[in-house]
Order: sequence, then structure tokens, then C-alpha cells
Amino acid sequence: MVSPNRTRSTLNVEVADRMRFLAVVVLVLGHAAMGWPDSPLSDRLGSLVGYSIIAMFVCAGFIATAALIREHEHTGDIALGKFVGRRAVRILPTIIAFTAITTIHHSLNGVDVPFLRVASLLGFVANYYNALAHDDGTRHVVGHLWSIAVSVQFLLVWVIVLRRQLVTGKGRPLMPMLLGTVVFAAALRAIFVGATDVSHAYIYNATETRVDALAIGAFLALAGRDGYGSPVVEQMLRAPIALVLAVVITLIAISAALPAEHRFSLGFSVEALATAVLLGVVTLRWQEGMMRRMPSPWNLATAPRRLSAISLSLFVWHHYGLAIGRRLTPDNEALVLATTFAVALIAYATLERPFRWLADRLRAPNRQSVQRGRSEDAANA
Repeated sequence: MVSPNRTRSTLNVEVADRMRFLAVVVLVLGHAAMGWPDSPLSDRLGSLVGYSIIAMFVCAGFIATAALIREHEHTGDIALGKFVGRRAVRILPTIIAFTAITTIHHSLNGVDVPFLRVASLLGFVANYYNALAHDDGTRHVVGHLWSIAVSVQFLLVWVIVLRRQLVTGKGRPLMPMLLGTVVFAAALRAIFVGATDVSHAYIYNATETRVDALAIGAFLALAGRDGYGSPVVEQMLRAPIALVLAVVITLIAISAALPAEHRFSLGFSVEALATAVLLGVVTLRWQEGMMRRMPSPWNLATAPRRLSAISLSLFVWHHYGLAIGRRLTPDNEALVLATTFAVALIAYATLERPFRWLADRLRAPNRQSVQRGRSEDAANA
């Protein structure tokens, strides 16, 4: 049996939130490097883009699952409507504004934006638009939003499955289901790689071929919940060889040394697993206080939370930030990146932060307030 304190620690989302922010920063650096053809870091940073997306998927699966588990522990239920409302309030204003500005900007410059692309962005199916248009996410300024669509599609299904098991006790066991999802996605990619009529763009963008990283993140969150065998997972994460293997696999992945056929089959799953191990190890070290003794530049425990709050805005708007920075200071990479962060901060302050109050109202009450409300209802009956 896992102690309550340990359960709360392993479900701590602060480490995952900071790791997701770092993954977004890496992605921005990778895209920025594409504009530095003469830089020796250009190819190296460019190869980090694919891995950073996998890391974001793992962190997103962990954070969302941990939050839902906490809601169930506090209230005894998972409010599907409020969950969808919180996601919509957080994401939709940014996506709507980004889509509108992009459409207007392209129209003023005589560039057509297909209606189906716009509809796919607002309907969170942009990944399938990219897949069918043979776009790997780099052919259009909105192409990178495919990953948000994958996350939303997974979470809309996952919250229903998770609630059915935790609240009603029905449905299939969650851990084997998630492992089966990982195996299915990896096997499907391997089949598609061998099929000449399936494009790499489809394999790269489709939810059924990229869901494994999100499932691995959700698995890690469930492993930190009492009753799901977390002592076994914790023992594995404490083994020194686990961290070594995770680091080695990650370094191989970001070095782009593996052929595309490997990455598009088993590679994505292996990289996601390595990221989950890194996340699990860091979370355990956080629990034990070791992270707080690390030097500040490398310490996720002291990294500013407000900075990680701009992860979504930085991810969505970074192409515009890079473009503005290159217009203002074309020969100064540091100022280009600074401009990108400034654009993200402005977007967060104007599009995300004003809706925080609404998101807070959609958060689940704690168990005490729920019980107090039920007592009041009974007294008034």
C-alpha cells in the first residue's frame, strides 16, 4: 500500500508542467534554427523538434490524468462537462485568435487559406487535414497545431474511459488498456511504414499513430495512484540503469542517427517511454527534496511557474514571434528569441489570463465542500 503522502507526490504535476515548458522551448529553438542555415547548431537543433513534440505529449497525458485522478479523490466523481469547459476556456480563445489573425494576414497578402484548413483548426482535427494534405506540419504557419488536435481527441475519449472505471467501476482495467494502446499505435505505424500507399505525413499526424506518447504519460500518472502497482513502477524508476537507459535513448533520438523507418515505427514509442522514465525519475527526486538542492539554472523545483504558464501561447504563436524578431533584428538570434517570448507573453496576457476566472469556476470543489452541500440539501429537504 502506498502512503497518502507518496501518492500526492507522484501525482505532482509541477515537474511535468515545467518539463512541458522546456519541451516547447526546445521546439522553438528547433524552428528558429531553421532560419540559421550558417549556424553549426542548425541541424542539431532542427532534429530536436520531433522529440520535443513527443515530450509534450507525454507531459500532457500525465498532467491531464493526474488532474482527473485528483478530482475523483476530492469529489468522488469526474465532471465531464466541467472538464470539457476547462479545456475549451483555456485553448479556444488562443486558437480562435490565431486562426483569425492568420486568415486576415494571408488574405491581405493575397495568400489563400483553404476553408477546410480553418475548419479543421477550429474543430480540432487539424492533424487529419495535415495527414490528408501530406503536410508534416512545416508547410503552413498553422501546421504545427496538429499536435493540439491529437491531445484534445485523446483526452475527450480518455476522460470518459477513466471516469467509467474510477466512478462506476465498469469498463476494462486501465493499465492494460493503456499498454495495449501503446502496442497498437507502434504496430500500426510499423504496418504503415511497410505500406507504400501510406504517407509519412499521415503516420506523423494521425491520432491512432501518435496516441502512444499520451497513453504512456497517462500510464505514468496512474502508476502513481494507490492501488495501481506503483511500488513496482517506483522500484524500476529508482534503479540507476533506468535513468542511464533513458538518457542514452533520448540522446540517440535527438541525434537523428536513426533512420526514419525506425523512428516512424518503434522509435516514437521508445522515445516516449524514455521521456516518461525521465519524468518519473525527476518526480521522485522532487519528492525526496533532491531537486531543491540542485543549482538554480538546472533546478525544475525553483523554475518560475509563471514562465511555464505561457507554454500554450509560446507554442501557438512562436512562428509569428520568430518572424517579427527576424524583421526587427535579422542578425541577432538572441533578440529574435527574446521577441518570440515577448509575443508569447503578450498573447498569454490578452488571450489566456483573462479567462482564468472562468476556468477556476469550472474547477471541481473539494470533497469537504461537496459533503457540506449534501448535508445542507438533506437539512433543507
